[in-house]
Amino acid sequence: MGHRSAGYASCATPPTSSKGATSMARLLPYVDGLVLFLLRAALPTSVTVESELSEPLRRAPYVFIDVVGGDELHAAQLGVPVVEVDCYARGSKRAAADLAEAVRAALYTAWFEQTVTPFGHLASFRTVSYPRALRLTGQPAEIHRYTGTYALGVRPPRA
Repeated sequence: MGHRSAGYASCATPPTSSKGATSMARLLPYVDGLVLFLLRAALPTSVTVESELSEPLRRAPYVFIDVVGGDELHAAQLGVPVVEVDCYARGSKRAAADLAEAVRAALYTAWFEQTVTPFGHLASFRTVSYPRALRLTGQPAEIHRYTGTYALGVRPPRA
């Protein structure tokens, strides 16, 4: 039988919804939910943060998160997804760079302070690709985009 760490939910029994129906069991956190929760809590309410791309050029300041790969170190206790974050800002290139740094700082701080969310928490944080400016074809001159990539160690919610 596999080893279980104290303090983490066991998935021996499938979770149930509030209506009593059995849902699909999750061993590791829903990464989109975890990252959205952390960034929405840390960034100003004027910034839209989403995991489904929705008109970023019209809705700046805008943050789009996308899980682009990763690894698992333990099937039920530690995943390390790679998350790409696109930040769009109107006005100066500096505004987009500042938004990208605010995202990076929010993720780092959530790891450093071990912020617990309903989706789990970050067990590690590593910048894979430092935020950099990128242009899209047809991107208006007044909109700037920065993209950064992070490897986030994710753990399930504590029991």
